[in-house]
Amino acid sequence: MCWVIITQSVRLGGNDLLRVTTHNTRTLLYEHFGQLSPGVILITTRHKVVRVVLTLSPDRDVDREWDVGYNTKDLSAQFTRIDSAGSFVFPYYHKEMDFKGNGLDFNLLFEAKSDTKKLLINVADSDLNGGTVSFRFVEKYSSLNLFDANHTKPEFLLSKGQQIVVMIRGFRKYDTNPGNALRLDYEVVDSRCSQYKQRFLLDLTHFSQFINTGDIMRVLDDISRDSQPMAVIESQLLDTYWRHKYLYSTANRLRVSYESQHVVNTSGNYRFNDTAFHVELELNTKTKTLLPIVYTFEATSGYQLVVDLDDIHRLPGNGSQNLLAIYESTDRHSEQPIIELQSQAYPPRTIASNTNQLKLVFNQWVDYKLTVRKVKANGCYARAGTSYTRYHNTTCEPKCSWLIPGRPNTSGTFILHFTHISLPNSTDRLTLRMVGRDVKAILEFTGPFHTTSIPDVILPSNETHVLYTEHECLNQSSPLTITSLYTVSMTYWERDVSNTELIFTNYYHSLEFQTYNHPMDYPYGMDYLWKVYSTYFGINYTLATFSDISLRYNHSLNIKSLINSNTFGYNSLPPDTIFSLPMIANLTASYKTTWDDQVTFGGFRAILYPLECGGNFNMTYDSRIQVTTPDTLTNVTRCVWIINTGTGYEDSVLKLKFADYWRKDYITIYDSNTMRNGRLLDVRKGTVRSTTNTIIIDYSVRACSFCYSLWPLTINVYRKGVLYVANITTGNT
Repeated sequence: MCWVIITQSVRLGGNDLLRVTTHNTRTLLYEHFGQLSPGVILITTRHKVVRVVLTLSPDRDVDREWDVGYNTKDLSAQFTRIDSAGSFVFPYYHKEMDFKGNGLDFNLLFEAKSDTKKLLINVADSDLNGGTVSFRFVEKYSSLNLFDANHTKPEFLLSKGQQIVVMIRGFRKYDTNPGNALRLDYEVVDSRCSQYKQRFLLDLTHFSQFINTGDIMRVLDDISRDSQPMAVIESQLLDTYWRHKYLYSTANRLRVSYESQHVVNTSGNYRFNDTAFHVELELNTKTKTLLPIVYTFEATSGYQLVVDLDDIHRLPGNGSQNLLAIYESTDRHSEQPIIELQSQAYPPRTIASNTNQLKLVFNQWVDYKLTVRKVKANGCYARAGTSYTRYHNTTCEPKCSWLIPGRPNTSGTFILHFTHISLPNSTDRLTLRMVGRDVKAILEFTGPFHTTSIPDVILPSNETHVLYTEHECLNQSSPLTITSLYTVSMTYWERDVSNTELIFTNYYHSLEFQTYNHPMDYPYGMDYLWKVYSTYFGINYTLATFSDISLRYNHSLNIKSLINSNTFGYNSLPPDTIFSLPMIANLTASYKTTWDDQVTFGGFRAILYPLECGGNFNMTYDSRIQVTTPDTLTNVTRCVWIINTGTGYEDSVLKLKFADYWRKDYITIYDSNTMRNGRLLDVRKGTVRSTTNTIIIDYSVRACSFCYSLWPLTINVYRKGVLYVANITTGNT
């Protein structure tokens, strides 16, 4: 027999995994997925060494501190340095574990961190099958043997000093259920003002009335939430009986709880019992209580709480301020909320806590209904962290959601990466929505659908998003029906990858103009924008030469400048094009598309070259075009002209005639609409004829020591023998 104790404020989230194995990891001794309180794990093994592996979901919003103790001889555990409230469980164990003979004897020591504090413990749950539990160093109940024939559990356990010892004798497991045998809820109190007194008095003389006829009030002679109440007060007996009845406590504390299945405009708390799974909350503006209106909800360990909202209608109230803040802790001084919802915005369909607590804070008087549900903490409802988070759905729950909280006042990007999507049924659906602005889906898949190829999805980091799953598990006993529907990860980038600036700072360097993630598929979800400009004097144009382009069939790349505007298709390389600077490019990838089994987007890549002058020319009948280089040449002057025969003359060719033969050293002429294929014309001849309807003239002067003495260079271009359709002049005049 050996034991492992997990201590010191363990708070595991819904996606955390604890595994205890043999040292070689071949044998699994204990495994727990989801929320876990501090406690003792009992293990039967002949090995003297075990391995404890705790896999935490990378969520920085939830702090988790853990410590592991291990013993094989002395069956006792110490839980020290207690400085806050929590729960402790004895024991966790594997379902095949067996306690032979007279059962197991075990001692637990609880100790407050400070000598100015005492411990206050409530025996919350128990299913001990035989055996007794006794307590030492406590007020009133030091002589009590819990679970024997003569005693029930104590009303409270208040330490006389810093320590409480719990002595367990003859423990046996209950059938084959590895459930919680003994759960102790603890807190620390000030030793100077915490003491045991015999009586408290509850007087209802000044209690006004119940809000609803079905509401009840429970009065407990204990700090225990699970103990038998000393009074259950209902509205019909308030005035006739309870108004004049005094209730005396025998413990050092009274607990009074107000419970309503249908709560209306009153700040209060609700605790889900074993048979309650949802509560409806209705607010109205008839009775205006003090703001804010606060509701707290709590369930037992192993559960989490979910708020259901109407996501197809805007929230009520004044749109200039926040309506509702939702927290996953009932503490009065809770830190950051899970989400803050503004009036007149579209809310998410569901909001889930990562704990078994929930707090709703309304900042306005409104007429509104919502529901709070208690669900198993099995990973169905989860929330992304602040950096990298992974989520996968392997449950048979009909509806699940993954909340991706926004980061206000940031301009970064969330990038979602799917490894696969598998929706086997026609009723299955996977939907991604942005909270607040619209009800339209950013991304939506409907079953049956299977793919292992899907582009990443990019989202603005200052907005909140939710990924919803609807799945019909037809045969829950079959492992094939509960395999992963999809696996998705979220990564946060500090910069906005959908908005890119490309800047020419000199003549010597070109720019790479391409989709994010190239040569992989470009992400889906937003519009892409590129701004291209120059901070270097003299760079006024750019030559765009594409080496790859493969866009989704209903996506297009639009490029605009002062001299032209072009739209490029989805699967063919475009010709080279000249654009003036500044240049703006846009790719729309944010609207819903029709998906096939292999979802591919592709992307594009082009090189942008800096130019001092240039242009695109369409030759039309009886027209003349004259272009001139700048008055002053630099030693890196480059000009490019792209000339084609024009509409209606696609079958024509071009003839070039040089007026100045000695300046042909700086000229390259491409017999094509692109420089990609490198097909050149021989400029040594006085007259040159193309074989296509487009030529590119590249005039480049680099590192020239006598540039200021260059004479203009004129090239006459003919179409089918028509004289000087275009005159191109370069150099100084």
